[in-house]
Amino acid sequence: MTAVYLVVGLLFAGGIGFAVYRIVRGPTILDRMIGSDAVLTAVVLILGADMVLRNSTETLPLLVVVAATSSFATIAVARYVTRRSATEDAEEEAEERARHASMRDATGREADEESDADAGAESDAAAAVDGSGHGGGGSRS
Repeated sequence: MTAVYLVVGLLFAGGIGFAVYRIVRGPTILDRMIGSDAVLTAVVLILGADMVLRNSTETLPLLVVVAATSSFATIAVARYVTRRSATEDAEEEAEERARHASMRDATGREADEESDADAGAESDAAAAVDGSGHGGGGSRS
């Protein structure tokens, strides 16, 4: 029976070791949260196994506190990440709108300048024709 306890203890230790590695190395906050959830889950399981082995419920309040802390921490991080990603999405959307607006303004100004230039050229041509007397409407001498 002692060999079983030793194997189970080594498996828990290995799991906690990998979870701590994820906490230390994980590049994002979600990786770190997954690692801390795994550590706290292993702690809850160890406390539960201890209660079974000793046939005692002395550690039950500690087990409940660790489980509740783990759950609330997960919810808090999930809300933080959701709000942060929503804020980033809103900022990206605002930047995209500003980019499109500036493109429309630049395109609109170019179109206005071209139409102004075309209108100016047409009025110059009309004035030249009227001034020569060939376009009608000019004075005849």
